Amino acid sequence: MRILLRTKMVPPTVLMDKELQGLPMPVLVLIGEHEKIYSPKKALRRLHKVAPNIKAELIPQAGHDLVLAQVELVNRKVSDFLNQP
Repeated sequence: MRILLRTKMVPPTVLMDKELQGLPMPVLVLIGEHEKIYSPKKALRRLHKVAPNIKAELIPQAGHDLVLAQVELVNRKVSDFLNQP
């Protein structure tokens, strides 16, 4: 029954440029081209500008639901990222 109880939503954290630049690990960011919460193109431009070490890509024909809308593409992107030397 506890699973069915309402829980408070945690608002997303927006990382500052210095925080993005300071990430020591490899990072993959996948953004659906139909994202509604923010502009996907602006987000990609920002990431490429402030943190070029972060691999960021646009997923076509998907929004916030990109892992459901483009299962095979997302799986391939994640797998390729995890298997790089």
